[in-house]
Amino acid sequence: MNIVKTNTLSQEDKHAFFHCYCGGSRMVVSSGDYDLNILPGLAAIEGDEIIGILTFLVFDAHVEIISLHCTEQNKGVGTRLINMMDDVVKQYQKHKLKVITTNDNLDALRFYQKRGFRVVNVIPNAVETARAKKPDIPKLSESGIPIKDELVLLKTYV
Repeated sequence: MNIVKTNTLSQEDKHAFFHCYCGGSRMVVSSGDYDLNILPGLAAIEGDEIIGILTFLVFDAHVEIISLHCTEQNKGVGTRLINMMDDVVKQYQKHKLKVITTNDNLDALRFYQKRGFRVVNVIPNAVETARAKKPDIPKLSESGIPIKDELVLLKTYV
């Protein structure tokens, strides 16, 4: 598996990946409304296939992961992409790596906390606000949990 910057991928390949694994290239969270196709990011490549993409943005006080999607879970792809973000945070001379997920995403909460992130904020009803901009955001998770709130997780570097 090789890790490359997403700007080395074709727009068509990124678009196809996001459509297949994210339901599209638009991500709406409390920090903004993003087109994943144009954000900076890292991609995991195996052979000639994209097996994971992480997108991010650099803000004044932190770097924020906007999306992380892999073709398969529990294969180390997400971990490898997250570990590469340590270098990105240092490159931009920041000390915080932030990610936002929803209250129903128990796998993401487990994943990020195992990798040094801590829940630092809960934004009640944030998903309702996002849903006003992007109505196709589901109201219930596949496991039946109402999708309502955002959880902000932070990894701090010394």
